[in-house]
Amino acid sequence: MYACEESLDVRRDLLNPNFDGYKLSLDVLPKYHTKLPTGVDVVPLREDQYSVHHIRVFGLINHLVLDTWNPNTVYFVDQHWNIRELNVINDSQLDSPRTVFTIPDAESRRSKERLNTSVAFPSSDLCLLTDGVGTLYLLSTPNRADSDAPKWKVVWKGDVCDGSVPYVITHASLRQPDGVSQVTEGSITIDCLLLHIDKTDPPSDAEVDNSVHEQLETAFVTLMEWVAISGKTAEDSFEIDRHRRIKGKVAPFYTAIDEPGRALFLAGEGIYEMEYDSVKPVEKKEKVDEEKSTADDKKHPAYTWTQTMEDIAVTFIVPQGTQKADINLDLTSNLIRLEIKNGPLLLEGPLFRDIDVSMSTWILEARKLEVSLTKKEDEMLMWPEVVVGDKTGEYFVDPDQARIIHERLSHLTSEEPNPDPSGQNTGASSSESNPQMLEECDACPDAITSMARLDGESHEVTNAVNISTNQWLFNAQLDPKKLPCICLRHDVDGILWQPGAVPGSTKVWAHDITFNALGYVQASKTEKKFASCPPNASYAALSDCTRHIYIYRQPEATQSEVKNRKTGEKVTEVSQQQVVSLDCQDTILGMQTTNDRIFVLTPQRIYVIRVNHIPES
Repeated sequence: MYACEESLDVRRDLLNPNFDGYKLSLDVLPKYHTKLPTGVDVVPLREDQYSVHHIRVFGLINHLVLDTWNPNTVYFVDQHWNIRELNVINDSQLDSPRTVFTIPDAESRRSKERLNTSVAFPSSDLCLLTDGVGTLYLLSTPNRADSDAPKWKVVWKGDVCDGSVPYVITHASLRQPDGVSQVTEGSITIDCLLLHIDKTDPPSDAEVDNSVHEQLETAFVTLMEWVAISGKTAEDSFEIDRHRRIKGKVAPFYTAIDEPGRALFLAGEGIYEMEYDSVKPVEKKEKVDEEKSTADDKKHPAYTWTQTMEDIAVTFIVPQGTQKADINLDLTSNLIRLEIKNGPLLLEGPLFRDIDVSMSTWILEARKLEVSLTKKEDEMLMWPEVVVGDKTGEYFVDPDQARIIHERLSHLTSEEPNPDPSGQNTGASSSESNPQMLEECDACPDAITSMARLDGESHEVTNAVNISTNQWLFNAQLDPKKLPCICLRHDVDGILWQPGAVPGSTKVWAHDITFNALGYVQASKTEKKFASCPPNASYAALSDCTRHIYIYRQPEATQSEVKNRKTGEKVTEVSQQQVVSLDCQDTILGMQTTNDRIFVLTPQRIYVIRVNHIPES
């Protein structure tokens, strides 16, 4: 883990503990489509791209790109390497996507070993493009929002990794507050992050582990090329001003460079470190062999533990001959110290949350010592760890407890217009209870997942937070002049975090928006492929692999008096769930959301769904 670990500050005023679930709305949303002149350029994974990291970065790519500076416009690359634009003015009269740029040397380069192309818009008049083979292009794109805008032109191209390594663009930003690059004097700088996954050297016989997961994890390394391109747009004179490289074992699911180009924000499993800087040498630090010690800890955990919503059970194996009189347990509401007389210290430190000391007990049977910690009634959360910062224990999920949790939460989303939270409604589907599905997202994983801020000058991580128990849901660009937000699961909700400076705090992640029960809802969608929300965060959208789009709206005030059938209490606001079915079974290749529309890309069509449509009375 990073040495500067901190915690996320959840705003309780943005949580709704009394959320009563989503009500299925039968209102039909208008949807329109236009046929594509030619197919979408989709590069399937090769046989040697078999890791989960390849699938995450290269396999589940969103082939539809939204221009966040002009939210009525989306782009995709067709099979002939044309970048095509759909600009929506009238939903019911969609034009055929027009070609705005053709990637050079398509005939010869498309036949090479490559990745999918990727496009990013660092400003309202610049575009970064990689062809998936190894060439990066900077394009001038003036007046993109206009239907009669001129074709895009290349102002710079370069081979960042000698042209031999294919990569994708994960983020790009312009170092200028207004996001406009057309300046008459002075130069501009565009920061972009290029990601590729390389094979590592095979381990020696002594390093080979019996775990297939660990072998696959060490077979690849993730490299991110942080490139700063500087020049004058008036002269079309650009060059790479600075090149930095970041290394990690696992591909991150979030990356963003802050607007001044000072730091890189990342979220993913494991640790990311600066490996190379063309301007300032990276100091190599002496390290303890953490991997070996971690492996030893996994083989011989100091204790095992499990939990319910009410209590924690921690189990130790004590030395032969240990008696009850030898056990010394000191407990307060937030601290624990457990040791054996004339023996080892078993556990010490601050507890993750407060406990009820009077209800907590311990029992010794033979060599098995079990300590039961009772959670306080107002702190009944699932803990990611027993003692803050202690990683010597091993966590086990109780399948019965997972089933109980799932049943308790099943009312939060339903195919019924008015689901019964008790589950007695015969129309509700009871077959959805799936402990294995819940365990996958709720169990504490072995690998530590973190969000971190990596300073570009000092090469040090200045801020980090452990999010191992906060499942990643999606990323969303709410404001093109700010960093993208990251949505994480918190209990059953989805919380949108805005990276960047937080006023009055040294922390760099701010809780901006809450999507009620979205964490639970997303876990129930076993066919989910894409997820997103619009800039105003008025709804969240999930797409299946084919055909279905699910929309979960923020609570809205009721227009007439409504009462809860169970409690009789007056209901003042309702959260609606809507389902949109496309009129085809084609694979969904991309989805983008705006305040007014959802764009969906399939191999043959682009669909436009009006989400703010008000039905006529």
